Amino acid sequence: MECKQWLLLNLRDLSYFPINATDWDVLFGFILWTLWHNRNSHIFSTDTSSPEGVFQHSQRLLEESMKARLLVRHGRRRAPWPPGGNACWLDPPRHWIKVNTNGARNTTSGLASCGDLGRDFEGNWRFGFSRFLGSCSALEAEL
Repeated sequence: MECKQWLLLNLRDLSYFPINATDWDVLFGFILWTLWHNRNSHIFSTDTSSPEGVFQHSQRLLEESMKARLLVRHGRRRAPWPPGGNACWLDPPRHWIKVNTNGARNTTSGLASCGDLGRDFEGNWRFGFSRFLGSCSALEAEL
């Protein structure tokens, strides 16, 4: 099986693996991102220690995304700030930078864009970008 087919199978077929099949596509995406992140940390950083394993970190990201989805579903776009209640964004471990990414596609025009931002363990903005992608699928915008 080619890599692209394997990725699409895992992202589209929620029953491919028996692990919490309803959220498998999201968890699989977080596992891939965590592997990518750990590889880059190993190559570009002197501190490669991680307080969590790949699967545990991916599960934590899944839990954060589920909390955010519930907030949106109940009409709350943002959590109370400053933190004291249930904040959507949880800080990464000390000396880490958390990268949040997003892609969006207009269903009428088919035009899409993507972006990301990185914040350190104290919540300070470190970097970010946005990019117009042109015409593409929602999946391509997210990836």
